[in-house]
Amino acid sequence: MIICSWYTLDYSGWAERFRKSLEAQGAAYDFIQVDASNRRGWESITLMKASIAGQFMDRHEGRTVVLNDVDALAVSSLDHLGDIDCDIALKMTAKRLRGRFMLVPRSGTVVINPTKASRALVENWVSAAKDARYGDTDESALTKAMAETSGLRVTVLASPVSDCIRHDCASLVATKASHLKRAAAFALDPIRAFAGIARGSSPA
Repeated sequence: MIICSWYTLDYSGWAERFRKSLEAQGAAYDFIQVDASNRRGWESITLMKASIAGQFMDRHEGRTVVLNDVDALAVSSLDHLGDIDCDIALKMTAKRLRGRFMLVPRSGTVVINPTKASRALVENWVSAAKDARYGDTDESALTKAMAETSGLRVTVLASPVSDCIRHDCASLVATKASHLKRAAAFALDPIRAFAGIARGSSPA
């Protein structure tokens, strides 16, 4: 099993903090920095996640890939994530609509086992991301891909299994619509810059 993350330049601080927490837990990891200069808007950048998932599967063929956002901390051993019997495992959110609930897959942590079904899912995810409408995110595309992948075995990550990784949700720190605004907020706020260990704050 290997923990895989990707990040843009303005998330370098988060990436370094997550990397150190993984090393403290003795977890194998692979991080890549990507250029999103040709992307416009937070949502468009997130749609890169689908193809990056495929890249990590290729780089680590035959291994379980745990695709994880970098705005997180590993707070305990992650070894058990590699023992889940599934094609993919991820968190789900139940959102109430009128008279029913809608299940929304969350892509902050996605365990991807090396199976034919998981490969088919990622291919469908890439296709859905390419066909995304304005305002769609990687999770919108993932939802569509899951619905189109036959035979997919999905396990829902919930406590205590998922408690080994704590997400800090960097996207909530500054306006999602502008990475420039977010980068400026990180650079100009000394409290966030130097007290990044606090949950929900920005690392240096």
